[in-house]
Amino acid sequence: MKTALTLLVLAFLLNACNLSGIRYIGRTGEISARHALTDEINIWAIKGRISIITPEDAWNGSLNWHQVTDSFEIKIIGPLGQGSLHVTGDKNLVTLKTSDKKKKPVTAPDAESLLTKEMGWELPVSQLRYWVKGVPNPFNTFTKVVFDKNGRPMSFEQSGWSVQFFGYKVFKGYDLPRKIFMQKNEFKVKMIIKNWDLEI
Repeated sequence: MKTALTLLVLAFLLNACNLSGIRYIGRTGEISARHALTDEINIWAIKGRISIITPEDAWNGSLNWHQVTDSFEIKIIGPLGQGSLHVTGDKNLVTLKTSDKKKKPVTAPDAESLLTKEMGWELPVSQLRYWVKGVPNPFNTFTKVVFDKNGRPMSFEQSGWSVQFFGYKVFKGYDLPRKIFMQKNEFKVKMIIKNWDLEI
């Protein structure tokens, strides 16, 4: 009996030690607390998959996104035959290049207008840099925030978009989303984040 009790206590202590290095951002259910900690994540890169669904078409591909404060580089590579695109920019100018060698690079003041014009995608890039961290954009109004039992956002609405999170995973002590589903009217975006590289 004593042996079993000792093993149980040891298991509890080991589990506590493993959890001590994990920051459960927003555990109290306060978005402001989660914003404060995710603000530390200014330089990051993610790898995963993305699906973009419009009323006319669907596009799937691998996703590589590198963010350094306001500057970003996004690469989406589709399956054979679908090509790829490369978006780079900052808060002043954004450039789009595609795998179509006949097309020259195109620029615009922001990624949203550029992707809408050239690809027919309503992709909220300026919002996504926050959403991928599991928080709404703090500079825009957001509503209907729902938390899970650990105080992590499960869903919210912002700028006409419904944003849902399906599962979190710990990367370097930060509890970050693994799957994100976004919808605005008939436009849908699904993201699966397989890996984070955090430079903090």
